[in-house]
Order: sequence, then C-alpha cells, then structure tokens
Amino acid sequence: MLALAGGAAQASLLPAGYPSPEQPMTFSIDVQGPTIGEDDSFYDIPIRGTDILTPENPSVAPGPHPPGYPPALSAPPGMFIANPPAGSVPGLNIDNAPGLDSANGWGELDALSYGRDPMDTPFPDQQKHRPHYVFSVDEFAIGQPGTAVRTEGALGNQQASADTFMSQPKPLLPMGPPTVGTNYAFTDGDGEPPSGAPGVGLIEPNAPTVRQQLPDLGDNLDAVDFDTTLADRSSWVYLSLDSAFADPLEAAAAPPNYGTAAANGFVGGDVLRGIPAGDPGGALQLYAAATALGLDPDGADTDDLDALKLWENGVDGYQKSEVPFDWMNGLTDMLLFSVRRGSAIIGTNDSIFGVPIEEGDVLTTPCSGSLPDGTACFGGGAPGIFTAAEWLGLATVRSGTATENVYGVTNPKYGRDVWADDLDALDQKVPLPGTLALLGLGLGGFAAIRRRRRSA
Repeated sequence: MLALAGGAAQASLLPAGYPSPEQPMTFSIDVQGPTIGEDDSFYDIPIRGTDILTPENPSVAPGPHPPGYPPALSAPPGMFIANPPAGSVPGLNIDNAPGLDSANGWGELDALSYGRDPMDTPFPDQQKHRPHYVFSVDEFAIGQPGTAVRTEGALGNQQASADTFMSQPKPLLPMGPPTVGTNYAFTDGDGEPPSGAPGVGLIEPNAPTVRQQLPDLGDNLDAVDFDTTLADRSSWVYLSLDSAFADPLEAAAAPPNYGTAAANGFVGGDVLRGIPAGDPGGALQLYAAATALGLDPDGADTDDLDALKLWENGVDGYQKSEVPFDWMNGLTDMLLFSVRRGSAIIGTNDSIFGVPIEEGDVLTTPCSGSLPDGTACFGGGAPGIFTAAEWLGLATVRSGTATENVYGVTNPKYGRDVWADDLDALDQKVPLPGTLALLGLGLGGFAAIRRRRRSA
C-alpha cells in the first residue's frame, strides 16, 4: 500500500464561471468496493456492481453529510435503475458470470450514457461557451502535478476513486499529446474535507491495494452521467459491461475482472443498450460492436471499454463516425470512449495522430479522413485519440509522468514498473445561466422511498 505523500490537502475547486455540479447525476460503482452489498437509501435493495445509482437526495444538489459523521454511518446512494430489476425498481436483465455470487454484487457495469450527451463541435456554442469534460479515475491514478487528481490521488489524499473531476475548457479540435491541461474537484465521494466538493454517499479513502485481497478499502465510481432525468428510467440506456481479462495491478485478487459481458453474450468492448422494465427486466441489445470502434484486433474480449460519451442521432441503430465532427450532419452518432488498463489496444498507434494509445485517452472511432482544419488523419484501423489524457491532467507514460517503480508490478506493455492513469468514466458539461438543480430527478415524492443509515 502506498503511503500518503504528506498531510491532507484540499484539491483545487472550480474556478468562477465553470459549470456547477448541482445537476442530478447517476453512476455505478466498482464491485470491489465496501458499498457493494449495502442497502440503498431509497428501497433497501442491496447495491450491486451492475446497478445505476444516484445520490441520496436526487431532487436537490448533492451535499455533504452531517458534520462529524463517521464513514460507517453515512447514507449510501439510492437506486435509480436496478440491473437486474429488484422490487419496484425497473432495470435491465443483466446476468452475472457463472459461479459468481449475484447476491454479493458480482458483475460490473463499466460505462453509462443515456444517448444525449452534449455534441462535440469544432467551435463554441452561441454563448461562446466551451464545454468541459467531467470524469473519474481509479485508486491508482496520480494525475499531473498541480491538478486536483494529484491532490486527491494515490500520492495524495488517496480519495480520487470516489470523486469526479472537471477539466479546463476542452479543445475545439482533437488534441493529441504532449499539451498538458489541468483539472478541478467536481464531486466528492463522501463530501467531507479535505476535498470540499459536494458528496455523493460513497466511502473514502481508497488507498491502492496492489494484488491484495478484496474488498477495497473505499469505493470506485465506475461510470457517470450528469443531467439525468426521471424520463431516463424508461428510455434507452447505453452501457458497457466488463471483460474477463486480468487487471495487471490486481491480478492476484480473485476474480480480477468479472466477465460480465461474456456472461450476457457480448464482449467488454461492445456498447449495449436496453430500456429498463420490471421483472424479468429490459433485454440487452448490441448497439455498437467492439470491432466497429477499432477494438479487439487481437481477438474477442481483449479490450474493455471503460468510459462512454454518446450523442445519439435518433436514427435507430448505430451509425459509425468516419472522421471527427461528421456527426454534426446528423447522419452519424458521436461515440467517445476510453479503454481499461490491461486492454490489448493500449500501445497501438492511434488513427488520428499516430501516437500510442493509453488508458487515460478519450478515444473516437477509427479516422479515415481529415480534420476540419485540413489535417489528414494518420489512418489505420485503431481508434483515434480525440483528447489526450495529458489535456485532462492525467499522468501518462509518454509524458514521463506515470507512476514508476512504485507498485512493484511489471507492465507487460513496457517491460518495467510504469503505469498510466486510467480514465474510468466520462461526461461533459457546458456552462449554463442559473441552475438546473430545481428540476431535479423528481424522485423525492416516491411513496416507497425512505432513508436508512448504515449500521456501525
């Protein structure tokens, strides 16, 4: 286990004019965390790694817990979509891998979108606003120096895995390395100091436990969507499930990954969709195959999609983008993603800049044309780097900022103990006048909802 670099420090908070975290959010959590198996705050349903959750009071801005609460008494998140359905909560019919104990939450939902994430364009909006990425990382992330991820990450407060972070205004065109950006604290796992960001009911800290037994010490927010509405409970939900290959930093803990995708007839690089329903649940469908995204060139289920940002054009099925921004004509779907640590595609030259892909990069489908500024894409069948990890303020091998000689595990991609930050979840926000928080999710009036506190 890593030692803290020093005393607790406060992460950089959002500058004036940045989008607020006060809009409703939904998320999933990694199955290795201690909140798995806890009863949710709305329906007393045990939380699983495939469930879609929301903070304990979703009709208002997420807020910190009462002063002085011990983490063991914090209120866990509430159930938004239960996968598979549980009680009166609709969901998708997601099966767990054979031999795994579904009662304990074995199974993992890696990525989440409702298909209406903001469209990326090569120019600001009419108010001259540029969007910001909102993202999460896991417990091994360290971030670039001076970023909130560095303060909250493995070399700092060891609380980054339950948090979300906001980037500076994103570049208008695809941004490759080596330009380095920064990030700020957006939401916090438990809402307690030192972060100062709004809390969402998760347990912190979560120090890296390299190749040690489960559960982890804290939670890992594994997929996220902001500006969720109650209508999203009864419309298309887009997601990805995890692959079965081992996470190199956790391979000694059994099982390292869960093979939830294969248990449902898919691979971890596929984007799936379904409409939540009651028992037996909405059926999963293949939306975008891993191969269409440039994944799995080394064979089925060798890449694991780990973050998802999707603008769906409203035409049934997936219409693949051939070059960034062709989705502006409404004929293709904008699908951005990342891949999990251990994916075979890591180290392959991307199809836009021709640089090695890392697990912190925001990727797009293989590029076969030119960018709006006339720059020709590098080409090839691999995904393209839409925004490099460095711009998000994440540590990379190619920038010389990755964790090196710390974990005592050789990275097979590089033949030495060096590990880049992993981009776990992704969404995007645009500054808006006023606040949308008054809209809420509208769940506050559900008759069945009641709050429960974790027992000590």
